[in-house]
Amino acid sequence: MPSSVQPILRVVRLSKRTPNSFSSFCIERLIAAVLVFSTLTRWFSPETLATNDQYVQYARASVLTDSAAEWEASWNSMANMSHFKRLPSIQIPTKVIAGELDVSCPPELMRNDIAQQIPNARMHVIAGATHMISLTKPVELAALLLEK
Repeated sequence: MPSSVQPILRVVRLSKRTPNSFSSFCIERLIAAVLVFSTLTRWFSPETLATNDQYVQYARASVLTDSAAEWEASWNSMANMSHFKRLPSIQIPTKVIAGELDVSCPPELMRNDIAQQIPNARMHVIAGATHMISLTKPVELAALLLEK
């Protein structure tokens, strides 16, 4: 879980104890705004965020769909999940694809922690791509997926 989100989730826990429903609503909206900001700045480049195109709007709406408690549960489930030890057992050709500018799953991590652990894996880095490769570089991603 990003360290920037941890204090926000503490506020969520406190807001559930607040007797005033309006205060709870305001706290939830504040938390949602911070979650949107911290998530979108990890998923997209500043230039893409500035355009506020349909993909940024879609991602923003998706983030706002879940409550802060659901975000916390999601982060906790990812923190406790690890399939790294099973990677060497993959016996089929595998493409590991990373975005050059992805801060959530940087190419070095994808290369060292995933691609190098899978026999016959090929590492690909899409230039200028961030975490949301399928939204920001769909043509490049499709070309890599279709490539033999």
